[in-house]
Amino acid sequence: MVSVTDDHNPNSAWVGPVACANSTDVNGGSNYFYYVPSSVAATNGIVITVTPTTSSYIAAALLEVKGLDTTHLIDQCAANNNQPSNLTITSPSVTTQFASELLVDWGSCQFGSSGMAAGSTNWTFFHGQYGMNGIGSCQAALQIVNTAGTYQVQFKQGSSGSYSNSFVAFKAK
Repeated sequence: MVSVTDDHNPNSAWVGPVACANSTDVNGGSNYFYYVPSSVAATNGIVITVTPTTSSYIAAALLEVKGLDTTHLIDQCAANNNQPSNLTITSPSVTTQFASELLVDWGSCQFGSSGMAAGSTNWTFFHGQYGMNGIGSCQAALQIVNTAGTYQVQFKQGSSGSYSNSFVAFKAK
């Protein structure tokens, strides 16, 4: 577990970890989701401090987005824990309720991911990290959709290994 603060507004109403988006894997990877529905922009940027509550290495991804419905921010979220070894990392499925949504998926894996698997090329791969304690890497991707439906994403893994994923669908305005 971690705590989150930012330097420009210590009173920001950080929410999290969001329980439906927590995931863990057998190699010690833990994935959490925190968010702030709105914040005042800092003059000189923003510094996010992520403090682990146990002795561990931390990887973090920060995404700033405009145009989300803050009165109904999270439409759906899901997680899959302790997935068996596979070359393909497969997220849980999420069925959206609204036509316009931002889909974000992230997780931990045993043997690193360098990109999307075939069939998931409409997703934007935006994070890969090697060397986290207990796991080989983590990965994340996002996609903007304009049709309600059921969505899932897949990543390539360097070798067959275990993994976990967290998936959140955000409602747009």
